Amino acid sequence: MESILITSNNKSEIDLVRKLVKKMGISFISLNDENQEDLALLQAMLKADRAQKVDEKTVMAKIEENCR
Repeated sequence: MESILITSNNKSEIDLVRKLVKKMGISFISLNDENQEDLALLQAMLKADRAQKVDEKTVMAKIEENCR
């Protein structure tokens, strides 16, 4: 299985993509801001160098950077 993530600030474009995907019979979910932040955190965790220890302030700054 493969997935794509589409982001747009234009609601009409998103609605058009939703209709097209639904018409094609492809399943989809919508992500809110919190879900997107969770994905950014997961990506950061997967890329992390587990051999080093990092303070909380550095971690939070990196999370905020990835959410932009």
